[in-house]
Amino acid sequence: MDINNDSLARLAHANGITDVEYEAQQKELAYQARLEKILADVRNSDEPAEMPEVHRNHEEPSYD
Repeated sequence: MDINNDSLARLAHANGITDVEYEAQQKELAYQARLEKILADVRNSDEPAEMPEVHRNHEEPSYD
């Protein structure tokens, strides 16, 4: 006898998505939360942001 009434299946059914779609959605939400935390940390930091392209521009010769 198969019991197909686990919480993930019920949640997916209630939201109208499959368990695979639900897991992918949760993974994406977790990724976005990590990015938002990194962005918040950068905004709250007193250190200047790294700008490697600016440093390279000063090191490369100019042919103007």
